[in-house]
Amino acid sequence: MTSELYQAQSTGTWNGGPNVPGDFTFTPGANSVGLREYVYSLNGGNTVTVPVGTGTATVVSIAPPKDGSNVLSVQARNTAGIASVPTYYYFLVRPSEGSWNWTMDEGVGAIAKSEPENTRPAQFSATGVTWNPAAKVGAAAVTLDGAGQLTTASPVLDTTKVSGFTVAAWGRPTDLTGNRTMVSQSGANRSMFQLGLRTDVDLNGDAQPETAWCFSITRTDSQDAGVDAACTTNYVAADTWVSLVGIYDPAIGTAKLYVNGTPDFGGAYAEAVMTNAAWAAPGPFSIGSARCADRWIGDLDHVYARQDRWNDEDILSFAVY
Repeated sequence: MTSELYQAQSTGTWNGGPNVPGDFTFTPGANSVGLREYVYSLNGGNTVTVPVGTGTATVVSIAPPKDGSNVLSVQARNTAGIASVPTYYYFLVRPSEGSWNWTMDEGVGAIAKSEPENTRPAQFSATGVTWNPAAKVGAAAVTLDGAGQLTTASPVLDTTKVSGFTVAAWGRPTDLTGNRTMVSQSGANRSMFQLGLRTDVDLNGDAQPETAWCFSITRTDSQDAGVDAACTTNYVAADTWVSLVGIYDPAIGTAKLYVNGTPDFGGAYAEAVMTNAAWAAPGPFSIGSARCADRWIGDLDHVYARQDRWNDEDILSFAVY
């Protein structure tokens, strides 16, 4: 299986775009006697059947619906109705402008590059961050010991843009005794948002704090500003990988948190209503801390930031890595 536009993910190239069609060529294997048709599906979706083309190859036009990693599954079926073992083809779809992904796959050096364009590389702090080959996804992750973080030289997200934004990360905490931030972006005095763990929220009104995953929005850029937070105690466990997605929608004034996917597929969901309008956070984008505080202890992998709001399919695709 090949594609001129959507080259294999192993090449490391990002191509095309969401809903941009590309030709995929299916070529029969050595044992192809009686080959009648191919059955394929994209990203685990509905199957599509196509007859074998004239000659040695069958060309199918497919438009991937989402950016990032996509997977095409193809089976050959003969005249007796017997299907082959599936063949999987992974490829990377270039996102629309305003999307960044830090895969943490470098494994060496002191910089995690952003993809698909390395316009927002994240620099390791002098101490407190190391590479870890025991990744959730890909070749490596980063381990933070509570004394370091990764930061970009300039802001990543326009936190006031009407399109809102999405941030996401995979994390494996090794310490649950304090607030631990996966990702944030700073203003002059506070982080405008924080995605991560909190131990200071009272979710059931008993005046006792719970330990919870939260997507928190600070109301203003002042030291004593309050916070609106979408939180859930589901899936809080040390030494276990967890997928967090935070979505900020200024148009309707909400912050949404998804943990390990959407509720329809076993994930947890929480929502908070914003007290104030969005404010600009022109500081760096931080991975593993919130304005040099609430530092993460544990592993982080595959961090995303996008200048719009993910849909359910995006959330699920991220959660099944």
